[in-house]
Amino acid sequence: MKNFTTRDRLISLSFFILIWTLGAYAIGEGLILPSPLQVFFSFLSLLGKSSTYTIVLSSTLKILLAFSLAIIIGLVLSLLALYSKTIEAILVPFILIFKSVPVAAFTILALLWIGVEGLSFFIVFIVIIPIIYTNALGGMRSADYRLLEMAEVHNLSFIKRVKYIYFPAMEGEIGSALALSIGIAFKSGIAAEVIGRPAGTIGESLIKSKIYLETGDLFAWVIIILLVSFFFERLVAILYKRLII
Repeated sequence: MKNFTTRDRLISLSFFILIWTLGAYAIGEGLILPSPLQVFFSFLSLLGKSSTYTIVLSSTLKILLAFSLAIIIGLVLSLLALYSKTIEAILVPFILIFKSVPVAAFTILALLWIGVEGLSFFIVFIVIIPIIYTNALGGMRSADYRLLEMAEVHNLSFIKRVKYIYFPAMEGEIGSALALSIGIAFKSGIAAEVIGRPAGTIGESLIKSKIYLETGDLFAWVIIILLVSFFFERLVAILYKRLII
């Protein structure tokens, strides 16, 4: 895949803003599509409120905690599945359900089971686990068979095979899974907040902007979500690279 230069990104962003501006001008109704300038002022207004940072922190902490726990559990489950076909067979229906059932359906069920406070945590957790599990297990299954044969000849323990053969084999797969899943974590977590409306969260703020017809604020919150998601996507990539070097 081509790596875009800063110039390419600026051209892309400028073109996007141009189309947005023309669309806002053609519609001529800020309640439907505010102009980039209107959204920019709304964005600055949100940044000037201390409550904005509290709200962002509240949502982000829950999402990141669930994301981190899902990575740990997903890796553990993939190791158990690699070690035992029986365990893998037991996990199949759960992974299939987590991958296939829409987030909205799980959100409604979670509202009945755990209420609104732990909603985003639960949704992010069950959405991310199958991504980590599937990629980790697939990566370990792609390990060099010659190394595995050598490990068999020298009677290496399962722990040593994991450390010296399976973990190196899944580095690329886990890297891809992390890059993919951090964005999904924020999307699914905030989507759950929009449905459940827990107090003091980004999801609740989006709903309030919609109810009070503050479309500029609605767009500004979307920009904040994008910026936070992008920041943690880059942070996760940097930390992972440092971890494996």
